[in-house]
Amino acid sequence: MRWPVADRAHTALDDNLGTAALIPLLDQLPDNPRILPGAVFGTFVSLDRSLGLDLPRYLGSAAHP
Repeated sequence: MRWPVADRAHTALDDNLGTAALIPLLDQLPDNPRILPGAVFGTFVSLDRSLGLDLPRYLGSAAHP
């Protein structure tokens, strides 16, 4: 089974790491009632690895200015 969110993410990544297309996708992901919270987190972590942002290192730490 293919997931439309995954297809859109792969299409954006195939297009020169199309971060401009990924940001709205990630913004809408947590509000999608068909996607479980764990899957949302996993998607964010997976795409973070592809983009090299290293955002998970901030989990559980105090807010940064």
